[in-house]
Amino acid sequence: MLAFALFEGALRVHEALPLARTLPANFWTLHPDLRGFAMTDAGGGVTMVNSNALGLRERDISAEKPPGTYRILCLGDSWTFGQGVADEETFARRLEALLGKRVQVVNAGLPGFSYFQGYHLLRQLLPVYRPDLVLVCGFNQFGNRHIPEMEEALPRDPLAARILGALRRTRAYMLLRHEVQRLAPPSENRPPDPATADAAGIRYARGIANVAARGGARVAFFNHAFLTPHEPDPVLDALAADGLPTTRIHPVRSVGERPPFMLPADPTHPSARGHAAMARALAVWLRGLHLIQ
Repeated sequence: MLAFALFEGALRVHEALPLARTLPANFWTLHPDLRGFAMTDAGGGVTMVNSNALGLRERDISAEKPPGTYRILCLGDSWTFGQGVADEETFARRLEALLGKRVQVVNAGLPGFSYFQGYHLLRQLLPVYRPDLVLVCGFNQFGNRHIPEMEEALPRDPLAARILGALRRTRAYMLLRHEVQRLAPPSENRPPDPATADAAGIRYARGIANVAARGGARVAFFNHAFLTPHEPDPVLDALAADGLPTTRIHPVRSVGERPPFMLPADPTHPSARGHAAMARALAVWLRGLHLIQ
């Protein structure tokens, strides 16, 4: 433990080490306080992005909620982030406008995030924003297969979970993990099959629900809107079996037609019209659950 502490101290002294900045606890976030940053998407389009002090595509929101305010924290990947659309066109912003002045919606989506990363991000953001509801969009399942920690079950012992979480935030852990992955034979780096990724996603999705409940927040899950009504979603199905609020939202995809709900040059992300359709569907669903007046 002493050797580990000395090693960690040396790494923190040398913060110029690139690894310490490229592998934060959640593996990546936006740079804080971006103003008009030009982000190029997969289709070659350019979107202007702003971020707050926490590295989220969001305004700087006070931790203290105004009296009578109902706060929703949206977790997810590039769909929640709003890849390819302007800040004000994301479904989080549109949902806030639809639900009225007493509702505040925080966009905590980050491109490429998995359920593992969403779980740890929520643990960081919950005491900051203290939301009344955590609204979870689908996450990247491929990320579940490529991040080694997704293969580990969540510790049942709360003390063990806290110790493990603290270790993962250290520079020493990140450096050693990076070196182990780099030196491992290719066969050991081979991604597991999708069923393993689904099982890991289910574990961490349930972890998200547990963290939200311990923080006094309700939680609700919905899927990526490009899924067809009958396409399987193992994570969503498992959460529904647990009795958690879930829904399948399908306003974005129509058979044989990409526009106007998908980005013209990017078939995997919704356009501004797609985000607007998602926001309308979510507003109806949340009111139907009596989560929103």
